[in-house]
Amino acid sequence: ATTYPGKKLAERLRPMTDRAVIEARLRETEEARRLIARGSQPPLPSLEGMEETMQLLGTGYILSEQQLGHVARFVRSCEQLRKFMDGKAYEAASVAGYSASMYDLTDLLREIENSVDRGMILDGASPELGKIRKRIRAAEEKLHKRLEGLMAKHADCLQERLVSQRNGRYVLPVKKELRKRIPGAVLDESASGQTVFVEPAEAVGPQMELSALRAEENREELQILARLTEEAENRSQELSVNIETVGHYDLLFAKAKWALAIDGRPVELNEEGVIELRGARHPFLAGKAVPLNVTVGDGYRTLLITGPNTGGKTATIKTVGLLTLMAQSGLLVPAEEGSKLSVFRAVEADIGDDQSLDRSLSTFSSHLKNVIDILAEADRRTLVLLDE
Repeated sequence: ATTYPGKKLAERLRPMTDRAVIEARLRETEEARRLIARGSQPPLPSLEGMEETMQLLGTGYILSEQQLGHVARFVRSCEQLRKFMDGKAYEAASVAGYSASMYDLTDLLREIENSVDRGMILDGASPELGKIRKRIRAAEEKLHKRLEGLMAKHADCLQERLVSQRNGRYVLPVKKELRKRIPGAVLDESASGQTVFVEPAEAVGPQMELSALRAEENREELQILARLTEEAENRSQELSVNIETVGHYDLLFAKAKWALAIDGRPVELNEEGVIELRGARHPFLAGKAVPLNVTVGDGYRTLLITGPNTGGKTATIKTVGLLTLMAQSGLLVPAEEGSKLSVFRAVEADIGDDQSLDRSLSTFSSHLKNVIDILAEADRRTLVLLDE
């Protein structure tokens, strides 16, 4: 899984006991596996920044340009996912069906895109902002002309002919010994002490005007961000549903990709305790393990496995148990077509370490206690795995 809701769902994945629900989960996982196997790459939306942004909505916090950009990118990618799934409705009806729960938030996207682009508030975000920025550009041009004139007038007093900034104020780099020839305030000096940075007195007026306009700009930008934050808050429920749906898709395609990696397939389910595994492999040994054929539950309810050390007895028992739990969690299992698994109410296990009575009485006693506990819990819908 790649998204934060998808990872949370993966962590909460547990075996289910409702056969109809399990069969639906296996069916949709198989559909997703076929989609990916045919080369389809679902455009899973980016959730970058969305977890923090969603936590801030409704708290009185005003979202920044970057956070609104995260919302816009998420909404845009949700539309891409919806269109992709609409085109897959025929070949993967169960998978495509999730997209029907996603909300169309193109109106919110339009509001944000009309005001914010690449982390910057656009001039057209409001009529007032456009006017203020026009006046700022005029004030900046006026100030730069004034500074250009001062540089030409006092060229012999400058260390170099350029305008720099100190604390947001425009200054000229003046030779320290000639500093008194240019009226104004010293705002800084160089590390060597040879240059002082002077804000010329003639530039103070235009700079004050520019600062006032910038303050107006900041106030108007804040109002625009507050308006867009309110728009996002009004659609927070729809955004949450879309995020949740993306999480389901993320988990579903993560299950499908893993099924491809382990050559997993759906199995036929029953509730009669019948297990018939053909060519089954432990998922962590896929490709290296000797395939297993195991049958139990049809005619006999107990299977006793004997054999030499390192003969695969424990691996067989663990494979049966793990594949059962995988299937009941909606995961495809590494076994050949035609394999059958039963839906159990519980899987009880006591996997030993080749301990015996004469070597460790305490270990033997703990196994006996486990068996007693298992017997207290077990019924006809329990799979019991005992090893050594």
